Formats: sequence, C-alpha cells, structure tokens
Amino acid sequence: MTAQIVKLSRAPNSDVFFALDGPAREALLQFLKSHPSETWEVLSSELENEDPLLRHRLNRLLERDREDWLGAGLLFELPRDLYLGWVRAEPTKRASIMVPWLPLAVKQHDSSLVWHPAMTSFVEEFSSQPDVLRGLSGRLRPGMWSDSLASYLEPLIPMVSTWQNHPVPAIRAWANSAIDNLRRWIDEEREEDDDDLHR
Repeated sequence: MTAQIVKLSRAPNSDVFFALDGPAREALLQFLKSHPSETWEVLSSELENEDPLLRHRLNRLLERDREDWLGAGLLFELPRDLYLGWVRAEPTKRASIMVPWLPLAVKQHDSSLVWHPAMTSFVEEFSSQPDVLRGLSGRLRPGMWSDSLASYLEPLIPMVSTWQNHPVPAIRAWANSAIDNLRRWIDEEREEDDDDLHR
C-alpha cells in the first residue's frame, strides 16, 4: 500500500494528487505505526530521488503539521534506530533529509522552549554533514503564523543561545549566526508592525 501512495506522488495530474493527499497522509501515518520497517523500506528508496516534483510531493505527505511548526513530521513515528541506521550508511547524502521531520523544540510549563532531545542528539552527531545546520536554520521560521511573526521568533533566542557555548565549534558558530538572524528578523517584523499601525 505504501508503494501505491508513492505512485500517487508520481501522478501526472496535480489535481489528483492534491485531492487525495490528505487521506494518503493519514494512511501513511498508520502504516508507519503498524508496519514501520516495511513502510520505511519503500519510502527510503524514494527520499533521495532527484525528481523535484516527486520530492515536493513526498515532502508534502511527510511534513509536520503546519500549525505545529516546532513538532515532528510523519517519519518521526519510525523507530529511531531505523532512520538513524539509514542516515549513518551514507551521512553525506542523507543527514540533511531528516532535519525537516525531526521535532525542533519542547514547550515547557512556563512556555519557554528547549531543544527536543531527538534534534539535539541528531545535530551533535551530524552537524558536520552538508546542509544539516543550514536545514536547521530553515526550521527557525514557521511556515504560517497569525498576528506578529516576532512573537514566534522571540522565544527561540534563549533556546538557541544555549548552544553558544557548545563544545562543537560548528554548532557554536551556527548558534551565534542564528541568533543574529533571529534578531534581525524580529526587528524587521516590528518595523513592519509599526508601519501597519501608522497607516
């Protein structure tokens, strides 16, 4: 059945794919939970496919809930050893593929954010691989939001700052750059908010 879902991602008619992607996503989630090894065998063979349309559609099926931008995508349902074994076999090509589906952060009782342990351990192991830290930077902006974007970005700064003293130099450098970017985005967003108020 997973193969049929992948086949749907190859449908030449985009209307067919977009009409069925919701049910296909739900089915895929159930397969990942009930038959992880078999489902992963099919999916993993497609994740490195260079066809941009197929990659886009697979990403759409596997992406995290857009309203939970700090959370995980469907592939996080897999047993950890299953996807890590796949990445470790060819980390240069595969490590960056997992970054969009790992959970980014956990919200504490006081609403502060901390790194999700799965993301922390993954970055510590694979930060030297191509596009892993770049992909992590992409996770720091939500794909959709209401009200001000600044309110989404500000809580990230204390979380990211915990890596400014990380023992891995590349992670330290990334954290410093990421904080600069977050502050710039926040300033730009506040300026836009002020402009909107005065129109």
